[in-house]
Amino acid sequence: MGNEVSRDSETQVLPVPAPPQKKKGNVKYEIAVETGTTKGAETDADIYIQISGTKLTTRNIKLNKHTFGFGSAFEKGRTERFNTNQFDLGDLWMVAVWKQDKGSHADWFLNSIVIKNVETNQQWTFYAYRWILEREELREATAKLPQKEILRDAIQQRLDKLEKERGLYQWQSIPGFPSAIKAPYIHLPLEERWTDEKRHDFISTRNAIIKNVLLDKVLKTLRYWADSNDFMDLFTVLPVPHVQKSWQKDETFGKLRLEGASLTHFSRCLQLPENFLVTTELVQKQLRQGVTLEDEMANHRIFLLDFKDLEGLTTQEGRYFVPAMCLLYFNEHDKLVPIAIQLHQEPTDLEWNPIWTPNDSEEDWLYAKMCLAMPILFYMRSILISLRAT
Repeated sequence: MGNEVSRDSETQVLPVPAPPQKKKGNVKYEIAVETGTTKGAETDADIYIQISGTKLTTRNIKLNKHTFGFGSAFEKGRTERFNTNQFDLGDLWMVAVWKQDKGSHADWFLNSIVIKNVETNQQWTFYAYRWILEREELREATAKLPQKEILRDAIQQRLDKLEKERGLYQWQSIPGFPSAIKAPYIHLPLEERWTDEKRHDFISTRNAIIKNVLLDKVLKTLRYWADSNDFMDLFTVLPVPHVQKSWQKDETFGKLRLEGASLTHFSRCLQLPENFLVTTELVQKQLRQGVTLEDEMANHRIFLLDFKDLEGLTTQEGRYFVPAMCLLYFNEHDKLVPIAIQLHQEPTDLEWNPIWTPNDSEEDWLYAKMCLAMPILFYMRSILISLRAT
């Protein structure tokens, strides 16, 4: 008997043969599949997934939705829900997803897949935000350092993905121009090219802001901010960012550093740079009891975010960024948190260029973290411009 996936009262029996089993799986999983809002994101192709957990990996599961010849099976901007009965898969760590093209809308832009154990309410999120052209393996969304991987298959999948991306994302230097990706434009993944669809999404978002937020209110808000909470007045129609409630927390700061442009300057720290004079005494309250900063570097718990390549660059008048350095710590709660920030490379004057830590006032520490975000935004903007010019 093969695996079965049901939607409402309809049931689709998979064509993949399966060996005889004494009984069906008794754990019910709900699968929520979100299609993107990018132009042309919908599809009527057959969609398959395979779920991998710490205990078992499923057979191929076909996500079936009848359209009776009208519309696409996975509509733009919609979330489709399916149910499947399986044996206990354990803690889910990967979902493989692919499609079999058919019909006039074979392309598909997948945002995410969320799987929930209906009995325990535990759920796992797998982000894609890409065009599904071939089999894609999506890792569970929780950021995890390599040394925290336990499963052999998970370690190998991570190494294979890293090797593939190292071959694709290489840098080249062109005299007189910023460094750029060394890859023909057509070889980059579709979601990373500056396409007509991206331009359309950008213009649509801009128009939505203009339409739904009164211009005079925006100007007044920008002109008379009393504090950062006034920024929320801009979100009268657009959804509030999910980090709004936690962006000031050190745990959120550390989590965001494992995503996006930060990783180009992120490395494990085995020895402190000579110009970053952090001592055990300075960060003792942030370390585990009874250990020194040197101990934790040897234990591979200390990481460095260093923007030294920005030193000496000039900006337009009225715009600023800093060639900052940040020391991050993988603490006893398995959270990556910042423990020291220096905003300039040369520690010639500790009054002008101090080392900020969580021991400083809450406002000073928050300001230091906000300053560190500036070079990250600079790199994100540079990458966007490079993609548009490629």
